[in-house]
Amino acid sequence: MESAAAGLAAGINAAEAAKRRQPLIFPEQTALGSLLRYISIPGGAFQPMNVNFGLFPPIKIEKNQRKQKNLLLAQRALQELQGFIEKNRQAFE
Repeated sequence: MESAAAGLAAGINAAEAAKRRQPLIFPEQTALGSLLRYISIPGGAFQPMNVNFGLFPPIKIEKNQRKQKNLLLAQRALQELQGFIEKNRQAFE
């Protein structure tokens, strides 16, 4: 799944380049964006991995929300993705 998503991002950005537009930078709060950020960071010891919530930027939560942390991360990701698609609608048409 991660390889297919990365290929989709590469294809979208190849199409953007062909249209002489800037490449899209997927929000790091999303699964794809966090994975692309992880594999793009120079230096360090790269380890191939599947996407997981540990790759997402931290989220501020109250102590009583710890059990809901992954749900809150997913909800934030959906909001970011919706805004990203609306902002970059021409790339998805």
